[in-house]
Amino acid sequence: MITAIELENFKGVGHRVRIPIRPITLLFGANSAGKSTILHALHYAYEILAHRNADADITERGGEHLNLGGFRNLVHGRDTTKRIALAFELDLEERDLPTYGGPDAMDISSHVKAARIEIEVGWSEAEQKAVPLLYKVSINGEEAGF
Repeated sequence: MITAIELENFKGVGHRVRIPIRPITLLFGANSAGKSTILHALHYAYEILAHRNADADITERGGEHLNLGGFRNLVHGRDTTKRIALAFELDLEERDLPTYGGPDAMDISSHVKAARIEIEVGWSEAEQKAVPLLYKVSINGEEAGF
């Protein structure tokens, strides 16, 4: 379960913002207050992680009903010199995690309690497209991979 989301330079969010998520989380506010920004961040992260698509416009999950408009539309102030940063904190205590490596593999479900995924995306002038610049995973507060 996602327990928190952090956004920086994503749509209307400039400076880093941490949004705690509970089992029941309600998003409410005036029009253009940023409610859909949180949902767009989830769709964007999915596109990056599942499809390696850092310049997402049409998303798999949103289909024709959701057009993110690509990196230039998503980056704060449409300033392509900035990096978009997304982070997701996960509570994995009640989850059965998959086991890899055959019958002798260690079941890590009892050891992994929490995880954090951080992603940074920026614009590459050389490639003329958005590219992932950082992908970091932490497990139980310890860095597990870049």
